[in-house]
Amino acid sequence: MTEEQYEIIDSIIEDYICHYDVFFGYNSSFFYNLYINKKELNISKEELPYQKSSATETLKKIKEYYSEFYPEVLEKLDKAFNNGIFNIHYRDEDLDLDDLYLSSKEDIVFYQNENIINIPLFGDVRDIMITAHEIRHFLNQPNTVARNNINDLLTEGLSQFEEYQILEFLYNKGEINYKDRLKYYNDEMIKFKDLRRNVIFILELIITKQQLGKINLENYCFLFKNNDTKIFEANCKNFLNDHGNFEANNWHLLGHFLNAYMIEQYENSDNFIEKFKKLNDKLLNNSGIECLNDIGLDFNSDQVISRLDESMKYLESKFCKEKTK
Repeated sequence: MTEEQYEIIDSIIEDYICHYDVFFGYNSSFFYNLYINKKELNISKEELPYQKSSATETLKKIKEYYSEFYPEVLEKLDKAFNNGIFNIHYRDEDLDLDDLYLSSKEDIVFYQNENIINIPLFGDVRDIMITAHEIRHFLNQPNTVARNNINDLLTEGLSQFEEYQILEFLYNKGEINYKDRLKYYNDEMIKFKDLRRNVIFILELIITKQQLGKINLENYCFLFKNNDTKIFEANCKNFLNDHGNFEANNWHLLGHFLNAYMIEQYENSDNFIEKFKKLNDKLLNNSGIECLNDIGLDFNSDQVISRLDESMKYLESKFCKEKTK
Protein backbone atom coordinates (compact mmCIF):
# COMPACT_ATOMS: atom_id res chain seq x y z
CA MET A 1 0.00 0.00 0.00
CA THR A 2 1.32 3.45 -0.91
CA GLU A 3 0.97 6.64 1.09
CA GLU A 4 -1.27 8.00 -1.67
CA GLN A 5 -3.61 5.01 -1.37
CA TYR A 6 -3.89 5.51 2.39
CA GLU A 7 -4.71 9.18 1.79
CA ILE A 8 -7.55 8.19 -0.57
CA ILE A 9 -8.95 5.80 2.05
CA ASP A 10 -8.56 8.50 4.70
CA SER A 11 -10.55 10.93 2.54
CA ILE A 12 -13.36 8.44 1.91
CA ILE A 13 -13.64 7.61 5.62
CA GLU A 14 -13.61 11.31 6.53
CA ASP A 15 -16.51 11.76 4.14
CA TYR A 16 -18.40 8.95 5.88
CA ILE A 17 -17.87 10.56 9.27
CA CYS A 18 -18.91 14.02 8.07
CA HIS A 19 -22.08 12.89 6.30
CA TYR A 20 -23.20 10.31 8.84
CA ASP A 21 -21.81 11.78 12.03
CA VAL A 22 -24.78 11.05 14.27
CA PHE A 23 -25.31 7.60 12.84
CA PHE A 24 -21.84 6.31 12.06
CA GLY A 25 -19.56 8.73 13.83
CA TYR A 26 -21.05 8.85 17.29
CA ASN A 27 -22.21 5.22 17.22
CA SER A 28 -19.34 3.58 15.35
CA SER A 29 -18.05 1.85 18.50
CA PHE A 30 -21.55 0.61 19.33
CA PHE A 31 -21.93 -1.05 15.94
CA TYR A 32 -18.41 -2.44 16.05
CA ASN A 33 -18.89 -3.99 19.49
CA LEU A 34 -22.19 -5.54 18.40
CA TYR A 35 -20.78 -7.06 15.21
CA ILE A 36 -17.30 -8.10 16.33
CA ASN A 37 -18.47 -10.45 19.09
CA LYS A 38 -20.66 -12.46 16.75
CA LYS A 39 -19.15 -15.84 15.96
CA GLU A 40 -19.76 -16.97 12.40
CA LEU A 41 -21.64 -20.14 11.61
CA ASN A 42 -19.99 -22.53 9.19
CA ILE A 43 -22.44 -22.18 6.30
CA SER A 44 -21.96 -23.42 2.77
CA LYS A 45 -23.91 -22.17 -0.22
CA GLU A 46 -26.49 -24.64 -1.45
CA GLU A 47 -26.81 -24.73 -5.23
CA LEU A 48 -30.14 -26.55 -5.41
CA PRO A 49 -32.68 -24.44 -7.33
CA TYR A 50 -35.78 -22.99 -5.71
CA GLN A 51 -39.27 -24.10 -6.69
CA LYS A 52 -40.61 -22.04 -9.61
CA SER A 53 -43.25 -19.37 -9.00
CA SER A 54 -44.86 -17.11 -11.60
CA ALA A 55 -45.57 -13.43 -10.96
CA THR A 56 -49.28 -14.29 -10.77
CA GLU A 57 -48.64 -16.97 -8.14
CA THR A 58 -46.38 -14.62 -6.19
CA LEU A 59 -49.00 -11.85 -6.04
CA LYS A 60 -51.72 -14.33 -5.13
CA LYS A 61 -49.71 -15.51 -2.12
CA ILE A 62 -48.88 -11.91 -1.15
CA LYS A 63 -52.58 -11.05 -1.06
CA GLU A 64 -53.36 -14.22 0.84
CA TYR A 65 -50.79 -13.30 3.49
CA TYR A 66 -51.90 -9.68 3.89
CA SER A 67 -55.54 -10.75 4.08
CA GLU A 68 -54.61 -12.96 7.03
CA PHE A 69 -52.34 -10.61 8.99
CA TYR A 70 -52.91 -7.04 7.78
CA PRO A 71 -56.37 -6.74 6.14
CA GLU A 72 -56.40 -3.05 7.03
CA VAL A 73 -53.74 -2.29 4.38
CA LEU A 74 -55.29 -4.25 1.49
CA GLU A 75 -57.07 -1.22 0.05
CA LYS A 76 -53.86 0.81 0.13
CA LEU A 77 -51.95 -2.00 -1.60
CA ASP A 78 -54.63 -2.51 -4.25
CA LYS A 79 -54.51 1.21 -5.03
CA ALA A 80 -50.71 1.15 -5.23
CA PHE A 81 -50.69 -1.79 -7.66
CA ASN A 82 -53.53 -0.32 -9.74
CA ASN A 83 -51.73 3.03 -9.93
CA GLY A 84 -48.51 1.39 -11.14
CA ILE A 85 -46.48 2.09 -7.99
CA PHE A 86 -45.08 -1.44 -8.18
CA ASN A 87 -43.61 -2.33 -11.55
CA ILE A 88 -43.02 -6.08 -11.37
CA HIS A 89 -41.10 -7.86 -14.15
CA TYR A 90 -38.67 -10.73 -14.63
CA ARG A 91 -34.94 -10.02 -14.27
CA ASP A 92 -34.07 -11.05 -17.83
CA GLU A 93 -36.39 -8.42 -19.34
CA ASP A 94 -34.74 -5.29 -20.73
CA LEU A 95 -35.53 -1.97 -19.06
CA ASP A 96 -34.67 1.59 -20.02
CA LEU A 97 -32.54 2.67 -17.07
CA ASP A 98 -31.62 6.16 -18.34
CA ASP A 99 -33.45 8.09 -15.61
CA LEU A 100 -33.39 5.53 -12.83
CA TYR A 101 -31.63 5.33 -9.52
CA LEU A 102 -30.54 1.76 -8.74
CA SER A 103 -30.51 0.94 -5.03
CA SER A 104 -28.79 -1.91 -3.22
CA LYS A 105 -30.07 -5.36 -2.21
CA GLU A 106 -32.65 -6.86 -4.59
CA ASP A 107 -31.90 -4.41 -7.42
CA ILE A 108 -35.03 -2.44 -6.62
CA VAL A 109 -35.21 0.54 -8.95
CA PHE A 110 -36.76 3.86 -7.97
CA TYR A 111 -37.72 6.37 -10.63
CA GLN A 112 -36.34 9.72 -9.56
CA ASN A 113 -39.36 11.83 -10.45
CA GLU A 114 -42.14 9.34 -9.83
CA ASN A 115 -43.09 7.12 -6.92
CA ILE A 116 -42.51 3.87 -8.77
CA ILE A 117 -40.86 0.80 -7.26
CA ASN A 118 -39.52 -1.63 -9.84
CA ILE A 119 -39.16 -5.22 -8.54
CA PRO A 120 -37.23 -7.64 -10.79
CA LEU A 121 -38.29 -11.25 -10.12
CA PHE A 122 -36.28 -14.48 -10.20
CA GLY A 123 -39.29 -16.54 -11.23
CA ASP A 124 -39.16 -18.71 -8.10
CA VAL A 125 -40.42 -18.67 -4.50
CA ARG A 126 -37.82 -16.09 -3.43
CA ASP A 127 -39.96 -13.52 -5.23
CA ILE A 128 -42.66 -13.86 -2.56
CA MET A 129 -40.28 -12.82 0.24
CA ILE A 130 -38.61 -10.10 -1.85
CA THR A 131 -41.96 -8.56 -2.80
CA ALA A 132 -43.20 -8.69 0.81
CA HIS A 133 -39.95 -7.02 1.91
CA GLU A 134 -40.43 -4.11 -0.49
CA ILE A 135 -44.13 -3.76 0.32
CA ARG A 136 -43.23 -3.32 3.99
CA HIS A 137 -40.85 -0.51 3.02
CA PHE A 138 -43.67 1.08 1.03
CA LEU A 139 -46.05 0.81 3.99
CA ASN A 140 -43.77 2.19 6.69
CA GLN A 141 -41.24 4.40 4.94
CA PRO A 142 -41.32 7.80 6.65
CA ASN A 143 -41.93 10.91 4.58
CA THR A 144 -38.87 12.82 3.41
CA VAL A 145 -39.15 15.45 6.16
CA ALA A 146 -39.40 13.01 9.06
CA ARG A 147 -37.00 10.45 7.60
CA ASN A 148 -33.53 10.04 9.08
CA ASN A 149 -30.82 7.41 9.36
CA ILE A 150 -32.39 5.72 12.37
CA ASN A 151 -35.73 5.40 10.55
CA ASP A 152 -33.97 3.87 7.55
CA LEU A 153 -32.17 1.41 9.77
CA LEU A 154 -35.37 0.37 11.53
CA THR A 155 -37.45 -0.09 8.38
CA GLU A 156 -34.86 -2.58 7.08
CA GLY A 157 -35.29 -4.74 10.19
CA LEU A 158 -39.08 -4.60 9.81
CA SER A 159 -38.87 -5.64 6.16
CA GLN A 160 -36.62 -8.57 6.98
CA PHE A 161 -39.14 -9.67 9.63
CA GLU A 162 -41.84 -9.49 6.96
CA GLU A 163 -39.82 -11.95 4.85
CA TYR A 164 -39.64 -14.35 7.78
CA GLN A 165 -43.32 -14.02 8.62
CA ILE A 166 -44.62 -14.70 5.11
CA LEU A 167 -42.15 -17.58 4.67
CA GLU A 168 -43.39 -19.27 7.86
CA PHE A 169 -47.04 -18.54 7.02
CA LEU A 170 -46.80 -20.20 3.60
CA TYR A 171 -44.65 -23.07 4.90
CA ASN A 172 -47.20 -23.87 7.61
CA LYS A 173 -49.91 -23.92 4.94
CA GLY A 174 -47.87 -26.31 2.79
CA GLU A 175 -47.41 -23.72 0.02
CA ILE A 176 -43.61 -23.51 0.43
CA ASN A 177 -41.75 -26.78 0.87
CA TYR A 178 -39.21 -27.60 3.58
CA LYS A 179 -36.24 -27.57 1.18
CA ASP A 180 -36.97 -24.04 -0.06
CA ARG A 181 -37.63 -22.78 3.46
CA LEU A 182 -34.29 -24.11 4.71
CA LYS A 183 -32.43 -22.86 1.64
CA TYR A 184 -33.89 -19.37 2.12
CA TYR A 185 -32.70 -19.30 5.74
CA ASN A 186 -29.31 -20.57 4.58
CA ASP A 187 -29.01 -17.82 1.94
CA GLU A 188 -29.97 -15.15 4.51
CA MET A 189 -27.26 -16.42 6.87
CA ILE A 190 -24.70 -16.18 4.04
CA LYS A 191 -25.79 -12.57 3.37
CA PHE A 192 -25.31 -11.81 7.06
CA LYS A 193 -21.85 -13.38 7.06
CA ASP A 194 -20.69 -11.41 3.99
CA LEU A 195 -22.16 -8.11 5.21
CA ARG A 196 -20.59 -8.53 8.64
CA ARG A 197 -17.07 -8.94 7.24
CA ASN A 198 -17.43 -5.92 4.97
CA VAL A 199 -18.95 -3.59 7.56
CA ILE A 200 -16.60 -4.54 10.41
CA PHE A 201 -13.51 -3.61 8.42
CA ILE A 202 -14.96 -0.23 7.44
CA LEU A 203 -15.94 0.43 11.05
CA GLU A 204 -12.35 -0.36 12.04
CA LEU A 205 -11.17 2.25 9.55
CA ILE A 206 -13.66 4.77 10.95
CA ILE A 207 -12.54 4.12 14.54
CA THR A 208 -8.86 4.40 13.52
CA LYS A 209 -9.57 7.77 11.88
CA GLN A 210 -11.58 9.02 14.86
CA GLN A 211 -9.16 7.96 17.56
CA LEU A 212 -5.77 8.44 15.89
CA GLY A 213 -6.57 10.96 13.16
CA LYS A 214 -4.96 9.05 10.32
CA ILE A 215 -5.41 5.66 8.65
CA ASN A 216 -2.30 3.58 8.07
CA LEU A 217 -1.00 0.13 8.93
CA GLU A 218 0.75 1.25 12.12
CA ASN A 219 -2.32 2.98 13.60
CA TYR A 220 -4.63 0.13 12.61
CA CYS A 221 -2.41 -2.54 14.18
CA PHE A 222 -2.02 -0.43 17.34
CA LEU A 223 -5.80 -0.21 17.89
CA PHE A 224 -6.90 -3.66 16.81
CA LYS A 225 -3.83 -5.72 17.81
CA ASN A 226 -3.77 -7.25 14.35
CA ASN A 227 -0.33 -7.60 12.82
CA ASP A 228 -1.39 -9.49 9.70
CA THR A 229 -0.13 -7.00 7.14
CA LYS A 230 -1.22 -9.04 4.12
CA ILE A 231 -4.86 -9.28 5.22
CA PHE A 232 -5.02 -5.59 6.13
CA GLU A 233 -3.56 -4.48 2.79
CA ALA A 234 -5.80 -6.90 0.87
CA ASN A 235 -8.85 -5.48 2.68
CA CYS A 236 -7.69 -1.94 1.91
CA LYS A 237 -7.31 -2.72 -1.78
CA ASN A 238 -10.75 -4.34 -1.85
CA PHE A 239 -12.13 -1.24 -0.16
CA LEU A 240 -10.54 1.03 -2.76
CA ASN A 241 -11.89 -1.07 -5.61
CA ASP A 242 -15.41 -1.25 -4.22
CA HIS A 243 -16.30 0.48 -0.96
CA GLY A 244 -19.96 0.21 -1.99
CA ASN A 245 -22.84 1.64 -0.09
CA PHE A 246 -21.64 1.45 3.50
CA GLU A 247 -24.71 3.19 4.86
CA ALA A 248 -27.10 0.68 3.29
CA ASN A 249 -24.85 -2.26 4.24
CA ASN A 250 -24.97 -1.18 7.86
CA TRP A 251 -28.78 -0.87 7.72
CA HIS A 252 -29.03 -4.39 6.35
CA LEU A 253 -26.57 -5.85 8.86
CA LEU A 254 -28.24 -4.32 11.90
CA GLY A 255 -31.54 -5.25 10.26
CA HIS A 256 -30.52 -8.90 10.70
CA PHE A 257 -30.14 -8.35 14.45
CA LEU A 258 -33.45 -6.48 14.74
CA ASN A 259 -35.14 -9.18 12.68
CA ALA A 260 -33.76 -11.89 14.97
CA TYR A 261 -35.08 -9.99 18.00
CA MET A 262 -38.54 -9.65 16.44
CA ILE A 263 -38.62 -13.33 15.45
CA GLU A 264 -37.79 -14.31 19.02
CA GLN A 265 -40.49 -11.98 20.37
CA TYR A 266 -43.04 -13.21 17.83
CA GLU A 267 -42.43 -16.86 18.63
CA ASN A 268 -42.61 -16.32 22.37
CA SER A 269 -45.34 -13.70 22.73
CA ASP A 270 -49.06 -13.79 22.06
CA ASN A 271 -49.46 -10.13 21.07
CA PHE A 272 -46.29 -9.24 19.15
CA ILE A 273 -48.10 -8.66 15.83
CA GLU A 274 -50.18 -5.92 17.47
CA LYS A 275 -46.97 -4.30 18.73
CA PHE A 276 -45.49 -4.68 15.25
CA LYS A 277 -48.48 -2.88 13.70
CA LYS A 278 -48.22 -0.02 16.21
CA LEU A 279 -44.49 0.22 15.60
CA ASN A 280 -45.08 0.56 11.84
CA ASP A 281 -47.65 3.31 12.41
CA LYS A 282 -45.39 5.19 14.81
CA LEU A 283 -42.45 5.07 12.44
CA LEU A 284 -44.12 7.69 10.26
CA ASN A 285 -44.10 10.31 13.01
CA ASN A 286 -41.71 9.18 15.73
CA SER A 287 -38.02 8.48 16.01
CA GLY A 288 -36.72 4.96 15.49
CA ILE A 289 -35.48 4.89 19.08
CA GLU A 290 -38.97 5.59 20.42
CA CYS A 291 -40.41 2.86 18.21
CA LEU A 292 -37.87 0.30 19.41
CA ASN A 293 -38.75 1.11 23.01
CA ASP A 294 -42.30 -0.02 22.24
CA ILE A 295 -41.09 -3.55 21.45
CA GLY A 296 -38.78 -3.70 24.45
CA LEU A 297 -35.47 -2.60 22.89
CA ASP A 298 -33.79 0.31 24.65
CA PHE A 299 -30.86 1.56 22.56
CA ASN A 300 -29.81 3.81 25.44
CA SER A 301 -29.28 0.78 27.66
CA ASP A 302 -25.88 -0.80 28.27
CA GLN A 303 -27.60 -4.17 27.82
CA VAL A 304 -28.85 -3.66 24.26
CA ILE A 305 -25.80 -5.29 22.61
CA SER A 306 -26.05 -8.42 24.73
CA ARG A 307 -29.84 -8.49 24.17
CA LEU A 308 -29.47 -8.38 20.37
CA ASP A 309 -26.68 -10.94 20.51
CA GLU A 310 -28.96 -13.31 22.44
CA SER A 311 -31.59 -12.94 19.72
CA MET A 312 -29.08 -13.77 16.98
CA LYS A 313 -28.10 -16.88 18.95
CA TYR A 314 -31.78 -17.78 19.19
CA LEU A 315 -32.22 -17.48 15.42
CA GLU A 316 -29.02 -19.39 14.66
CA SER A 317 -30.01 -22.15 17.07
CA LYS A 318 -33.37 -22.40 15.32
CA PHE A 319 -31.60 -22.54 11.93
CA CYS A 320 -29.11 -25.22 13.09
CA LYS A 321 -31.91 -27.37 14.51
CA GLU A 322 -33.72 -27.18 11.18
CA LYS A 323 -30.59 -28.27 9.31
CA THR A 324 -30.23 -31.40 11.45
CA LYS A 325 -33.83 -32.57 10.85
